[in-house]
Amino acid sequence: MAIKFLNQFKLLVILLLGVSLRLVFWVPRSSANIHHKSTADASVFASRDYQMAANETRRNCANWVAEDKRRILLVNFQPIEKLSWMAEEYHMSLSLVKSCLKLGFDIHHVDKSYFENYMDPGELSSYHRILYMLSSPSDVHWSHQFDHRDVICKIRVLLPDGKIWNDTDFLRLSLRFQKKQLLVASPHEDGTYFGYYPVLSTGVAARPVSSMREKRGIIVLSPHLKVSETANEVMKKLIDAGLIIHVICSGRLDVKVELPNSAIRHQDLSQEETSRLLSQSAFLIHFGDTVATPLPVIAISFGVSVINLSSKDGTSQMPSLSEMGMPYVYNVDIDDEDAIVSTAQLSVQYRFASHVMVTDGVMEDRVCALVEDDSMCSCPSQMSGMECRASFYMKKEAIFPAVE
Repeated sequence: MAIKFLNQFKLLVILLLGVSLRLVFWVPRSSANIHHKSTADASVFASRDYQMAANETRRNCANWVAEDKRRILLVNFQPIEKLSWMAEEYHMSLSLVKSCLKLGFDIHHVDKSYFENYMDPGELSSYHRILYMLSSPSDVHWSHQFDHRDVICKIRVLLPDGKIWNDTDFLRLSLRFQKKQLLVASPHEDGTYFGYYPVLSTGVAARPVSSMREKRGIIVLSPHLKVSETANEVMKKLIDAGLIIHVICSGRLDVKVELPNSAIRHQDLSQEETSRLLSQSAFLIHFGDTVATPLPVIAISFGVSVINLSSKDGTSQMPSLSEMGMPYVYNVDIDDEDAIVSTAQLSVQYRFASHVMVTDGVMEDRVCALVEDDSMCSCPSQMSGMECRASFYMKKEAIFPAVE
């Protein structure tokens, strides 16, 4: 009996030891198929401006495109060091390039003069996509390269700083380009919304809330602004309510402008200084004419509520943000001082850590949709009676389903 019990005990020990060994040495089968490849190994830059974005992990997109065709040409993109980080073009350029690299495309860069005078249609048609940056309406001109169907179908025009583009500018562009080819940084009815995510040296992850955060707010004043009575009264009332008010002057403010004594005035802040101020603040209000700037988007990514002032006719400073809702964006009548003050206090009460409207993953999806859509180049040129601009059955098909 004792021998039988001993044998059973030995068997139990062997079984337990076997299970333990399997637990120690077991590796998930799926992990054997995981391969990490740095895009830096595959990408060759014609320009060093975006080398900083090269070490990204590659993901699949447009797998049917041959390796020697996985090339994207950037035209008229400015060197990063020449762009202000407070310009939409800076963030649009970087977030786009970083996404292209993560999708496994090589990036080449030329200026518009080289594109116009030294590249032939055969060379241009070897690129899977051509991204043409138009920084301002003065950059709009017709290139002889656009006369070639195999070239123009590959082109997508990027339009940052949306407020500088008027209906006439879009009309000129629409004479040759389809709406799906005009990619705008901020929503516009005559272009396809593409957007960007804020690319900062400090990243865009959620920030810890500072102990002083609930007591601070930021007022942005436009350049050449004669500070209105409303702006001054709002600042005074906020200060009287116990809030610390920081005033950012976006440009050279009239030296004769008098601000409340307790207001802390800033000018020409660096990225690090602005980031530090945002991480300590609860809300942001802009007085004066707003210019196309990523500051509200960056502020929301730092957990700062944006108070969007609007006139009685319903026109708001930042229409692209007006439908986001609290606690990210509050829409308030610009003539109602008490409402502005109470809204600022409300934003202090309802805090949030961070909100990134367009993440890097969303941008990658949009870029992938951009490079995978070959409907314009695939449309048979000899079928002149066929509508190639959109499906005959669905002409309002979404270009970027993740956005609509």
